[in-house]
Amino acid sequence: MVSAMFGLGAWLQADISGKVFADEAAGLYERATTTVLKNCMLLYFAYADFEEVLLVVSHLRELVCSFKMQRET
Repeated sequence: MVSAMFGLGAWLQADISGKVFADEAAGLYERATTTVLKNCMLLYFAYADFEEVLLVVSHLRELVCSFKMQRET
């Protein structure tokens, strides 16, 4: 019923666009936390929140561990 109203193509395009946006945002966070802004605690929290929303728990653990190691050195 919904696909008849909006068209299945529109739903697929929105899904693909969302995936592309999420990949680009993750890449931006990754580059920022490994280069110039690697000491910015707020950026790590924003990145962790982003990963939590996407339900990427395994990468979230890696992110927290890398932040802890960064703060200890």
